[in-house]
Amino acid sequence: MVTIELDSYSEVYHLGEVYRGQVLLQVDQEQTINRLGYRLIVESRGLVGSQQHIVLQKELLNRTSIPAGTNRSIPFEFVNNQYESYRGKNVSFLIRIEAFVELPPRAEVTPAKGLGKWLGASDRTTVKQERFDDSIVLRYQSLEAKYVFPSEEYSLTVNHQAIILIIGILIGLLIAISFSVPDSYQGYIVFFAFAFFIGGLGLYYWLGQWVKEWRLRLEKIDEKQFEIQVNNIVNWKSITSLSAWYEIEESVIDRRGTSPNTLTKTIFQSEETIQKNIGKSVRLRQPFPNKNHPASLTMTDAKIHWLIKIKVRLFSILSFTFERSVLPNKAK
Repeated sequence: MVTIELDSYSEVYHLGEVYRGQVLLQVDQEQTINRLGYRLIVESRGLVGSQQHIVLQKELLNRTSIPAGTNRSIPFEFVNNQYESYRGKNVSFLIRIEAFVELPPRAEVTPAKGLGKWLGASDRTTVKQERFDDSIVLRYQSLEAKYVFPSEEYSLTVNHQAIILIIGILIGLLIAISFSVPDSYQGYIVFFAFAFFIGGLGLYYWLGQWVKEWRLRLEKIDEKQFEIQVNNIVNWKSITSLSAWYEIEESVIDRRGTSPNTLTKTIFQSEETIQKNIGKSVRLRQPFPNKNHPASLTMTDAKIHWLIKIKVRLFSILSFTFERSVLPNKAK
């Protein structure tokens, strides 16, 4: 009943470009159409199922009676300014252009039968909505890797995974030691394990308070590099060095178990840049990726994002990592 065609087909479609096509409508007998149109859809597919997000939707016909024998072509055009195709380890993002037609709802009556009819049960009425669609998968990519950051300041959060790892190693060592000491010392083992756990929680809280006034800002210098700015460092005198790098990461939430589990995969990691002369503000330059990676994609349970990492070394002996997730775009 409905098909979709593009004026020209390409192996790769580019962000910001205008593309045109036709929705072809064929009707053998007279038909009333509630809605006919097209939509641009980004769809995530992966280990944990699929999700759809409608980027653009427009109606071409609305509440229209179509004569029998109609063979009609309706032109349209569309632009995708943001979403790129991506195929990763745990998730892929597909982009489709889809034509759809929706017919008026119709009621179907199912007569009562058997014992229900004998007891006076009413016939069951079901309202059905008929829809037809046709779609084309498009491989989208930016024409050039021109990244753009949002013009805003970010706070930093503590990388809790490192603290959990340290606590886990210490408690693991205590458990191993407990097998080789007399029973009379087991109480000390439990005490130290509890102390390490409480100390880890205290350290996590202290680091969060220590860095809460800091502000992160990203400034594009040119098409090859950008600047990571760490501002308002109120406790800078205790810092020996500060370094920064970033990772591009795919992330998927797996909800199949009793509790959600996040699956991640790093698809790009930059080199670490270090600065030893620390003041209230630090600026570190980083190159953009040397390949055309997606800028960012965000859906309910799947996303691609950039993770800015800041490592701080204190008094030449301690180092802690802070981070912030950001969502850059591609220049149009």
